[in-house]
Amino acid sequence: EAAIQSKQTILAEFEILTLNELLSREKENLFLFDPHSETKFELTMLREKIPLIGPEGGFHKDEIHLMNECKVQGAKLEGGILRTETAGIVAASLLAYGL
Repeated sequence: EAAIQSKQTILAEFEILTLNELLSREKENLFLFDPHSETKFELTMLREKIPLIGPEGGFHKDEIHLMNECKVQGAKLEGGILRTETAGIVAASLLAYGL
């Protein structure tokens, strides 16, 4: 019903995967919002990418190492570290309105 009210033509589909499953399927298409990255975020970086948002406290160092080994592209957003629920809204807004 919310999709009808907001005139959305496509409903989002969600699937729960482990990080290993996600990397094996989509590693070329992933984008990591990494507050420790030296690279500053630009809108064009998200084009045709799937944003990764970590849990409260961030990804575990082993997860970061695995993503780095798989050469997952990442960058940091200016302005500090966002809470998980805020980061999801920011990522959705960037995907919907920034590209």
